Amino acid sequence: MRRTGILLNSDPPTFESVVLAGGGNRCSWHAGFWREGQGPLALAPRQIAAVSAAGAIACAITAAKGDEALRLSQGATRANPRNWYPRNLFGKDPVFPHERMYRAAMRDLFDPPTLAKVHAGPDIRVLLRHLPPWLGPRTGHLTASAPASLPRRRSPRRRWPSSDWPVSPGSGEAE
Repeated sequence: MRRTGILLNSDPPTFESVVLAGGGNRCSWHAGFWREGQGPLALAPRQIAAVSAAGAIACAITAAKGDEALRLSQGATRANPRNWYPRNLFGKDPVFPHERMYRAAMRDLFDPPTLAKVHAGPDIRVLLRHLPPWLGPRTGHLTASAPASLPRRRSPRRRWPSSDWPVSPGSGEAE
């Protein structure tokens, strides 16, 4: 198999759209990537697609508040000793504190001037999961979360044929 060389261009690539993956606090790396890559990559997309918590990160980076969002998230996480409170399962207090923490952080971060920046920025589209109303919040959340707690079967590592890798820089030929 013959590989072609990489085309070098001094102009940064342009991105009309950017997609940010969800994952709760794991999304915070998006803000760091954006901060470091915005200058060299000239990031100014017309639209940002985000999943779940990455929607908040998309709004924060659009309003140039990524670092502040990270500080708020870290503070809320440090102040919360547990991810879930089983003693609240049959009470009126929430079993999972995340919604309360998230809502407070969003209220602190997005004041009217910040929201104006978000509205003036690129189109932000956020994909959210909705539980069926007949399932109820507790049963719905437990049902939706169950697959994540199941053991996962790992696929074997792919071994690249030695004829395809590594490629000598600039030659386009395998070594």
